Amino acid sequence: MTLAIRMNVPASLLGPIAFLCSLASFNLLGGCGGGGSSSPPPQAVTVTVSSSSPSVLLGNTQQFAATVTGTANAAVTWSVNGVAGGNATTGTISTAGVYTAPQDLPNPANVTIQATSQADSSASGSVTVTILSDIRVSLATNPPGMSSVFPAGTLQLLATVTSAGHPNTNFDWAVNGVPNGNSTVGTITATGTGTAWYTAPASALAPVTITAVCAADSSKSGQLVETVQSCQLNGTIGYVAPAPYVPPPGSTCDVSDVATLESCVAAVRNGTTTNVRFTAQITCSGNATCLVDLTNVRGPITFFGAPGLTAGFLRTDTYTYSILNLNNASDVTFANLTFDDGPADPACTPYAANGSEVYPCQPTIYVGNSSGILFEQVSVLHSKMNGIAFSATQGITIRDSTVQDAGVFGIWSGSDQSSISSNVSIINNLIQDAESNGIFLSFTQNTTIRRNTLQHNQYVALFQACDGGCAGGQIDMLNNSSLQIYSNEIIDGDIDLNNATSQTVGIEIANQNTNVLITNNAITSNLGGGIGADPGASGTNFLITGNDIYNNNGANVFGLYGTGIQESGDCFTP
Repeated sequence: MTLAIRMNVPASLLGPIAFLCSLASFNLLGGCGGGGSSSPPPQAVTVTVSSSSPSVLLGNTQQFAATVTGTANAAVTWSVNGVAGGNATTGTISTAGVYTAPQDLPNPANVTIQATSQADSSASGSVTVTILSDIRVSLATNPPGMSSVFPAGTLQLLATVTSAGHPNTNFDWAVNGVPNGNSTVGTITATGTGTAWYTAPASALAPVTITAVCAADSSKSGQLVETVQSCQLNGTIGYVAPAPYVPPPGSTCDVSDVATLESCVAAVRNGTTTNVRFTAQITCSGNATCLVDLTNVRGPITFFGAPGLTAGFLRTDTYTYSILNLNNASDVTFANLTFDDGPADPACTPYAANGSEVYPCQPTIYVGNSSGILFEQVSVLHSKMNGIAFSATQGITIRDSTVQDAGVFGIWSGSDQSSISSNVSIINNLIQDAESNGIFLSFTQNTTIRRNTLQHNQYVALFQACDGGCAGGQIDMLNNSSLQIYSNEIIDGDIDLNNATSQTVGIEIANQNTNVLITNNAITSNLGGGIGADPGASGTNFLITGNDIYNNNGANVFGLYGTGIQESGDCFTP
């Protein structure tokens, strides 16, 4: 049976009713598609890599960052040129994204830094970074300025790398393009990072070119041209009078007599002056009259003589104190001053007692346990013991000065292991007529003796422990390490007072010296020989080479056999 229902609906409601009917039909059918509900598709994982710079210097580090989207897992795995964590050739990268460039320049110099998502290994990001080299290479001789070498002589080479990065600082060496050289052009023996020895061939040779090629960047190198020739020393040999002294600026405390000396020394000690100017030579008589005691004084302080004058000290008696006493002082300069200990005094002659030497008088200048001490253009004359004595001092320079007629040693250092001094420079001095050694150097480290003239020192056989008077050397060395003696003139050694069993040597070597180089010296007219080792002496890394040693009455070189001291390539003719 069909039931029909008729309804009268106003025309104004026909549109809304039709819409509701359509909506009901949509719901009943389950939507437009006629199926069930669906979720949006998953978001793709992406990785982006960034850094602060597109380049990095050799050996330096650079931070890289990885930004991961599309997943809550932000962890990544880092690689360089496809190698997880990188390697020494292309550089390494840490799990935190810190990249360390290689120490040697790779080829090509561009590398790819990649970060791979640990959530989705198919997702990665990368950037290219360029490895840069800013290397500069310098090559020099050590000592510096040696442009020629004797046949069969040796020359120390020092190559250095300058860089804002951290590159490999090793070198590859060549002579005239031949790796490490050969017997024709000379050979190179590398001894450490940037250090090597060149050994010249046995005969003279036209100039050779020595090249040090940087291992980190083969496009960077340094070169030296060396001439192999006989008996031609390098540069200036011996003392050269310096230019006039230029005093420091600023106000001064002026010294003209003993009273003003005492006043100015007091001003230094209480910190009210830093410049003390001597305008006259002070005459000193009596005990401690001219004592300048600078114990515990800290500089910078300068004591200096006014230009154009002979200023300083003239002592006429009482030598039981040092005029200048520095103990635990630092940063003090003495310049253009004369320390004259006046006429001879027999009471100061050393003598033996109970098996040891006794020195009745004191050094003119004594420096102990101090640092940063400079003597410049000073004259130390007629000392009754040592001219300048120093001990346990770290940083002392004696330059452009004269030490003459010392009663025992011209310059003396140290006595045992507790008194080691370091960073000692004795440069361009005239040292002559010391009764014993011109320089007695013991217990020092890192010492340079350069361009001095030593003349007629050790002219008295003071000590009687040698079955008669003991001879010695114008320079004597004992228990030193890292010592260079070069470009000195050592002449006219002659014992002409007292009976002696032998004669004066240019350089005397005692026990035990380590890392010593004696080169480019003129050693002549010494009646006991040129260079000799005491009986029982020994040396380690001790080389004598490239010296002009001739006209010495004894052997030019003697006593070295079995000592560990090496000698080669010296000249024994004028």
